[in-house]
Amino acid sequence: MKYSMYYIMIGLTIGYLNFLFTEEWWNTSLGGFDWDQHFFYLESTRKPIVDFKEFPFWNPYYGGGVPVLENPQVKFLAPTNLFSFFFGTIIGLKFSILFYHLVGSLGCIYLFHNVLKFHPFPALFSSILFMFCGWHSQHVFPGHSQFFSTPILPFIIAFLIRFIKEQKPIYCFLSSFSAALLLFEGNIYIFLYTNLFLSLLSIYYLFSKETRSITFDIWKFLILTFLLSSYRLLPEMDYFFQYGAFYKADSLSLNVWNILDIFTNSSQHPFLAFPIPNQEYRWWEYGNYIGYLPLIVFFSLLGFTKKADFPFLILLILSLLLMLGDFHFLSPAHLLSQIPGFSNTRCYARWGIVFVFIFSILAGTYLNRLIDLLTSLQIFKKSNYFKLALPIFLCFLSIFLYTDVRKKNAKNFKGIFIYPDIIKSEKLKNFETYPTFPSYGADSSLLSGIFNNKSTRDSYENLLSNKNLPAVGDKNYQGEYYLINAGEIKQTHWSPGELHFHTNLPEKNILIINQNYNPQWKTRSQHTIKNINGLIGIELSKGENNIELYYISNYFRLGAFLGIIGLLYSFSGRFGYASGK
Repeated sequence: MKYSMYYIMIGLTIGYLNFLFTEEWWNTSLGGFDWDQHFFYLESTRKPIVDFKEFPFWNPYYGGGVPVLENPQVKFLAPTNLFSFFFGTIIGLKFSILFYHLVGSLGCIYLFHNVLKFHPFPALFSSILFMFCGWHSQHVFPGHSQFFSTPILPFIIAFLIRFIKEQKPIYCFLSSFSAALLLFEGNIYIFLYTNLFLSLLSIYYLFSKETRSITFDIWKFLILTFLLSSYRLLPEMDYFFQYGAFYKADSLSLNVWNILDIFTNSSQHPFLAFPIPNQEYRWWEYGNYIGYLPLIVFFSLLGFTKKADFPFLILLILSLLLMLGDFHFLSPAHLLSQIPGFSNTRCYARWGIVFVFIFSILAGTYLNRLIDLLTSLQIFKKSNYFKLALPIFLCFLSIFLYTDVRKKNAKNFKGIFIYPDIIKSEKLKNFETYPTFPSYGADSSLLSGIFNNKSTRDSYENLLSNKNLPAVGDKNYQGEYYLINAGEIKQTHWSPGELHFHTNLPEKNILIINQNYNPQWKTRSQHTIKNINGLIGIELSKGENNIELYYISNYFRLGAFLGIIGLLYSFSGRFGYASGK
C-alpha cells in the first residue's frame, strides 16, 4: 500500500492519455501548426551528434545559419534529446509527452502526499487539478514542445521544501537540477516564472525572523540553479542582450470575464474554442480548463486560511494580475516587461499554469484541514456513517474532477498527426540552400530540408537571420562557398559546425561561405575571419591554404565551467546547515 497513490495516479494518467492507443502516435506521421518547427529543432541537435559526431553548436539548416544554444526553444542535453537518439526525432518528441506526463504525475503525488502530507484524497484532487488542466493539452495540440516539460514543476517545489526542512544538500541539488532541466528542454517561460515567484517568496520571508532562514535557503537554490543552467542561460542572455528577441510584445490585455472563461468555458477544442476579441495569438494560448468544481471547493473553504497561507494567496492574486496583461502602466505585466528576460515573453495568458499550480496547493491544503476538522469531531468518532460518508464524498469529488477535465481536455490529443510521413531522408546529399521547401500542411516546412541535409533561408520564426541569403535559383547564388577572385578550391570536410577547405592560389584571395557571419566562428589554421556583407569571409594568402573553420559558443564553455562549480558545490557540504536547523 506504500506506493498505491503512485499506482493510482499513473493509471489515471494512462487513462487520460488515450492517444497511446492510436497508431499515429507511434509512427512517423506529422502534425500541423508548429509541430514541423519543433521536430526541426530537435533534429537540429540530434543530427550533428548522431550523423556527424560533433556537438550541435551551430544550425546551418535555416535562416542562413543560426546559433543553437541561443535559441531558447531548442532542447540541448535534455531527456528528449536522448529519446531522439533511440527512436528518431519524430517518435522521440512524441514520446516525451508521455514521459513528462508520467514524471509530473509522480511529482504531484510526491509533493502533495509525501512532502506536504496531504491525506490521500486531497493529494489526488490537487494532482488531478494540476496535471490534467487544459494548459498542458492546449500546448500539445499545436506542437509547442518547449512546454512539454512543465510537469517537472512539482518535483522542483517538493525537493526545495525538503531542503528547507531537512537541510540536506542533495535536495537543493535535486531541486535546482530539476529547475535547470526546464531550460535544457527549451522551457524558458516556466524557468523564468518559477525563479521569479520563488524570488518574491524569499523577499516575503525575509521580513520575519521566524522565516528568514527560508529566504537564505531559497537564495541557495536560486544560485545553484543559475550555476547548473549556465551553459544554456549565458548564451541566451548574451544573444538577447545583443540583438533582442525580435518578438512583438503583447500590447493588449484580458478582462476578468476572459479569465473566468479561460478556466471554465466548456469548449476547449482548438477548432471550437471560444474567441477572445482582439487577442494577438491563437486559441491554444487562451485555454486552461479546470471547471467550476475546483473554484467552488476553493471559495467554500477559504475560511480554513491561516497566516502561513498568505504569501501563496498573494502569489495567486499576482498570477491572475499577470494573466490580465498590460492593462495599466503600473500593472504587474507592464512592470515586468521592463526587466530583461521578461521583456520579450509573449501571451500573458501563459501565466495560467502558475495560477493553477498555486491554486492546487491551496485547494488541497484547505481540503486537508477540512478532513482534520471533521475527523476530530466526536460525532465522527462515534458514527460509522460519518466515517464512511466522508471518503465517499471525497472520492466523488476526485472522480468528478477527473472525468470532467478528461472530457474537456484529453480530446485535444485526437487528430493531431494527420499527415503521413512523406519526407524521405537522403543523408549523403551535398549541403545546399534553397529559398523554401514545399509545404505539406504545417505552418513551416523545415523538416524535409534538414532530413535531406538541405537548408532554407526561410527561418519561420523571428530570430536574427538573413532573409537575403543567396539560394539555389537566385541570380547571385554562387554555391555554398566560392572565391572572390579566380582560383580553385576544394572542400575537404563538411559538418554542421565545422568546414575544411584546401586551396593553392596564384595570389591573395577571399573565400566566401554562404552562411551568416558570427563572431564565434573560429579557425584552427590562423586565417582571419571577416564579415563580408553578412556572410563568412576568410582571407587567404598566395600559395597553399588549409582552412579549418569551426563554431563554438564561448558562453557554453564558461557556462559548463560554472556548472561544474555548481556540481562540486552541491556535494561539498559547505551549505545546508548554515541556517542552523
